[in-house]
Amino acid sequence: MELFAKRMTWELDNEEGLSCLFFEWEDGYFTLSRKTGAEALRLEMNDPANGQLIDPDCFEYALDNTRFRLNIVRNNRKVLRYLEEHHINTELYGEIVLHYTPLSKPQLETLSAVVLRLFFGELLF
Repeated sequence: MELFAKRMTWELDNEEGLSCLFFEWEDGYFTLSRKTGAEALRLEMNDPANGQLIDPDCFEYALDNTRFRLNIVRNNRKVLRYLEEHHINTELYGEIVLHYTPLSKPQLETLSAVVLRLFFGELLF
């Protein structure tokens, strides 16, 4: 699924220890969030009822200054077993490409720190 964001915001460890990435397009939104110390990443698209907690190891991602790509690792038995056991909706969160207006180098560095926190639970630098 390819989506074009009209607005993108992020937070790195706010006062509640929450890091999040938020994309908004014409008629919907997508957000990823994770609290410090939490095992799971929360994904939500267009409705809180669609929200799912998923082990971040189930995903591959790529990030540059104009897009964020997220997809579920499907060639790993451990991941597939986890998805099945937890009844994860892979149709909704299976593969997403979010396009946005180009970011400056400082913005991209900050966004990269947020993504590292989301997927690894800690900053790696």
